[in-house]
Amino acid sequence: MKRVSSSLALLSCSESRGSDVNLAKLAEMMGVGVVTFEVTDAQAAEDLLATVRGQGHRTVAAHSETLARLKCQARQSGSSAASLLEGFEHAFIYGFEESGRGDLAAWLTDRLLCRPTELDGIAREYSISASAPEICGQLSGLAFPVDGRARGFVTRQPDFLTSRVAGIIIAQERPFFAVARQGDCEVFLLAYPDMLDIDAGAAPGDVRPEHYASLLPPLMFLRYAFGDYCWKNPTPRATLIIDDPLLRPHYGFLAFDQLIAEMEAHRFAGTIAFIPWNYRRSSRRVTDMLRKHRDRFSICVHGCDHTGGEFVSRDEALLRSKARTALCRSRWHEDISGLACDPVMVFPQGGFTTTALGALKAEGYVGAVNTSVFPDGWRPGELTIKDLLDVAVTRYGGFPLFGRRYPRSLLPFALDLFMGKPALIAEHHEYFRDGYTAVCEFVARMNALDPLLSWQPLNQTLIGSALYKRTGQRTARTAFYTDKFALSNPYGEAMTFRISKKIGSNDSLKYVLRDGVPLEHRVTANAVEAELELEPNGHAIIDVVRGNAYAQTDVTNRLTYKVEVAMRRYLSEFRDNHLARSPRLVAFSKKLARLMPV
Repeated sequence: MKRVSSSLALLSCSESRGSDVNLAKLAEMMGVGVVTFEVTDAQAAEDLLATVRGQGHRTVAAHSETLARLKCQARQSGSSAASLLEGFEHAFIYGFEESGRGDLAAWLTDRLLCRPTELDGIAREYSISASAPEICGQLSGLAFPVDGRARGFVTRQPDFLTSRVAGIIIAQERPFFAVARQGDCEVFLLAYPDMLDIDAGAAPGDVRPEHYASLLPPLMFLRYAFGDYCWKNPTPRATLIIDDPLLRPHYGFLAFDQLIAEMEAHRFAGTIAFIPWNYRRSSRRVTDMLRKHRDRFSICVHGCDHTGGEFVSRDEALLRSKARTALCRSRWHEDISGLACDPVMVFPQGGFTTTALGALKAEGYVGAVNTSVFPDGWRPGELTIKDLLDVAVTRYGGFPLFGRRYPRSLLPFALDLFMGKPALIAEHHEYFRDGYTAVCEFVARMNALDPLLSWQPLNQTLIGSALYKRTGQRTARTAFYTDKFALSNPYGEAMTFRISKKIGSNDSLKYVLRDGVPLEHRVTANAVEAELELEPNGHAIIDVVRGNAYAQTDVTNRLTYKVEVAMRRYLSEFRDNHLARSPRLVAFSKKLARLMPV
């Protein structure tokens, strides 16, 4: 087990205060405690660093301005980097400027690297090393676009990759993020002036590529330096989610028997986002086939009637009625077919409101999945970059909203896995227009990101997604997200776990169960917590049971509404099954659908 200390010693001075605060936020997001030491003119560098070591810190971080001040305040003029860093195992130095007080990069690397300069205009991407998986994790071997502040350390020799200096992230053969050795200390150098403020408001979409340069290096460093004492998901999971298909032998370009054969051959798993309105229309042959492959395939809830803007409402009674009706239809479908439906909502057309999330929570859904985690009517600053990096967005009353993405670029999925999020792939039947080669190739690329990647149906993926970190030799913390949670002990020895889940301020919790037996718990301002012991490789099912008032309103029974829903469903199926080979006809049918009243 790799561990150097349980907290980061952050050396700070007035010139670097803002960036240091942002680095501390990143560390705390990763579960690493931060102790800040002020660097002033009143104390010699050796005395300050002795104090840091005396408090048990073996990992230290500093802006280059802070390090320059320490270097000047050393009692012995010309002190080496090795002498000042003696006793530390890891150091993270960032904020290198093109001009500054001396060439600190050269001082830290015995002149193998020199202060960074801007890259020329032809630089297009930063390349992440494939040779340091212990540092880069699932991001190994990938690349991300350069931003307007692209830079790299100058190298004295083209073969700078030696046993003493290695490039972790490189652009134009110049290291942007590097590691060097000074005595027993590994020194990480980042040629970027600032740290990303993860409390800054996020914009619709994803973590933006221009954030990667100031985000990925500190995350890599923290995960590497603190190991099991840093938040991580020891069991990374992935699921392919296919929206809309009827459970018939063929739907559009999708043939269920062929898809299941590919799943078995290439060892991946998927879930159909099933429209509950179709609960009486499934083929027995298909449902029997899916039941025989429950470890590879499941269905989940996709809207209720799948009408336009179905969950883009602020009428709580209406939304609860739709959410409940969807679950009832799913149970009726199970009674007819024997195929259970995961209590997970994939929003139709990707539209939802915060009221809809509350309705799903009240009706007992495990979670929601969407391609955008920004609700209808969101306000700037409502969601932060930190929210986007979490396993699920829980800002809206503690109900977990998981993001998913289309299989275009591998890097966002790699970042998801690195942060402990499940890798949820979104697609439709059109993805199989040319057969199943594309999905199998993407699955192979996903598997190459992490040899431990486990493919499971959606409900299993979500209830098993959590963050773990050690807090002591036999103690650990676990942050989970769904009201039903599959806790496991990944440490190979008996452990006491303190588990916690965020909840809303108005949540009414009845009790917490462990394997069906009441578990003592406590409720804080925004979380429910409990403690339990698990034997090596032990497992437990945790249930957070709520007391929710029953909502009785149902406003969707009028005949005209039912006719309009039926028209929409049959027209959509006609489009997918008969018009799909003509892009023009598909586009026309989608325009027609937008004109329909529901």
